[in-house]
Amino acid sequence: MWLDVKEHNVRVKHIYAAAGFRVGMLRECIRTAHSYETLIIMGMLKRECRPQDGEFYRLKL
Repeated sequence: MWLDVKEHNVRVKHIYAAAGFRVGMLRECIRTAHSYETLIIMGMLKRECRPQDGEFYRLKL
């Protein structure tokens, strides 16, 4: 599974990293009115999910 996060969203990046997601990035891929933003791509393989009570780990935000 994967998700994307804007580079400036430090709080969310920290939460997903703590849950085991690994980080990649698409540098300056989003055009805004005055500049470009970098998009952080975070992913996790099914085998990397942490089991909890017999189910796959679910993030609680």
